[in-house]
Amino acid sequence: MYFTRQSDFHILSAATERIYPKDENGPGAVQLGAPYFIDHQLAGDYGKNEREYMQGPFISGTEYQGYQTPLRRHEIFMVGIRAIEEESKSNYDSSFVDLEGEKQDEVLKNSRMMKLN
Repeated sequence: MYFTRQSDFHILSAATERIYPKDENGPGAVQLGAPYFIDHQLAGDYGKNEREYMQGPFISGTEYQGYQTPLRRHEIFMVGIRAIEEESKSNYDSSFVDLEGEKQDEVLKNSRMMKLN
């Protein structure tokens, strides 16, 4: 629905599975359809922030005010997905989806520190 590049969807799928993996308690994110749910949400009003005030000014707020950015949710996800892939290729010379689980965890930890502009 939203993701036009399969590679972006695969990165999203791998990242959600690392965050919510299949284990002895039940299925993981992929088996539960979380990547498809996110894809559909980003394609709709939620991903476009249709019901939210999105006019400036966008100033740095306090940690209690949440993020202040002109980016829509679907744009934020793309920034994150691209950051994950860039971090993976930079540190491991490999795509995120091809990394072992522990290396994927490191990439996720490092890329979450990036700041949204």
